Amino acid sequence: MTRDGRAVRRAIAVLNVLCGGLGIWGGGQVLRYFREASAVAITIGAAGLVAGVSFAIAGLAVWRGWANARAFGLSASATTIVVYVAGVALGIIGMSGLLFGVAYPAFVMAWLARPGSGSGRAAETEPRRSDRGGDDGMLRRVSALA
Repeated sequence: MTRDGRAVRRAIAVLNVLCGGLGIWGGGQVLRYFREASAVAITIGAAGLVAGVSFAIAGLAVWRGWANARAFGLSASATTIVVYVAGVALGIIGMSGLLFGVAYPAFVMAWLARPGSGSGRAAETEPRRSDRGGDDGMLRRVSALA
């Protein structure tokens, strides 16, 4: 991977951790003061806390280049978008939530969805050249046993 690709991957990872931290902080604030909140606000706060944790872990996965970083990042981004849209629609999360909770995760999804985004291992679409198939190998084993 080129040096520019690593820099972009690390920048995305750091921003994921920071935006995940915002979700953790916001969800934690609602849960900390849950006595004054409604059941819907508590539900959105708990979901925001979970979405923030998963988004921050996705940032760590992208930084470290884990094998399933792309899939985890896409699912964490989708979860974050759903929680923040629901929170804004219900009036629990302010309009700034659209920036941190919808626009940025949508950008992350677009970046992770493109081929060669540099996160995790790429899926093999073609068989390895050294693999001649199961029949060829099986015939060799059978003839060696006979």
